[in-house]
Amino acid sequence: MRQIVDLTSGPQTVNFRLARAQIIGMCSSNLALRKRVAEEQSRLSKAIEALLGEAQARSWLRPDLNVAAAALLVQAYTFGKVIDDIALEPIDGAAWLDLISNLFESFFAS
Repeated sequence: MRQIVDLTSGPQTVNFRLARAQIIGMCSSNLALRKRVAEEQSRLSKAIEALLGEAQARSWLRPDLNVAAAALLVQAYTFGKVIDDIALEPIDGAAWLDLISNLFESFFAS
């Protein structure tokens, strides 16, 4: 889990996160774009759900975990990192990595 958090929240993906935020913002005034982004978002959510479902099947995650809700959380914490990406005083990357990893390990792991 730590590797996933590091990969998606690290400095190497800041431009991707900012571009994603910009595109999602543009969806509010462009219905055609909104539809296309929604389709891609659905594909991404289903892929994350499948990975989480596989982890459940291997008893790595709690069996009562709703994989759809957990997939949304994975995307929300990654997307939310945009706030820190533009902050005047960003938090320490290791602190973020520890927080999210500990959240998953303590709440979701079986």
